[in-house]
Amino acid sequence: MSRYHFLKREIMLSNFMRDTLQAKYDNSNYTKKIIETIVSNFDNKKNLTFTALKINCSNRTLQRAVKSAFDITFTQLIRTLKIYMALVFIQEDTELYDIVVELSFSELNSLNRDFKKVLGITPTTARRKLQYMTADEIFKENYHYKKLCHL
Repeated sequence: MSRYHFLKREIMLSNFMRDTLQAKYDNSNYTKKIIETIVSNFDNKKNLTFTALKINCSNRTLQRAVKSAFDITFTQLIRTLKIYMALVFIQEDTELYDIVVELSFSELNSLNRDFKKVLGITPTTARRKLQYMTADEIFKENYHYKKLCHL
């Protein structure tokens, strides 16, 4: 991935976390540090232990902070971010198998299953909707962790 695409992805993820996952976003330095760490390491490590080490806290402290800031678990947060990025890639006409590789899904079925968990629709349905809607509109319309978004 080129440096341009990497920066573009970082900006998109940061904006998404700020704008869409804002229900309890408190703008504290700690929450900002969590977001920056997840976004800047999104291509590499997406696990709890790695993120906790990067921000110098325990796994449990990170879990509590994420739950407090976003009202979902760390795992749900990472899954949500991956599906948002998948939706953006679909909007850019990226093949599903390329998305599986790019976002570190184990197989196409994993992408489909997570897509269904987060948005309640399949990637194929999302591709059809993208003909007349933006990725952000689809996400806001279909997001299944509604208790978080209050959209």
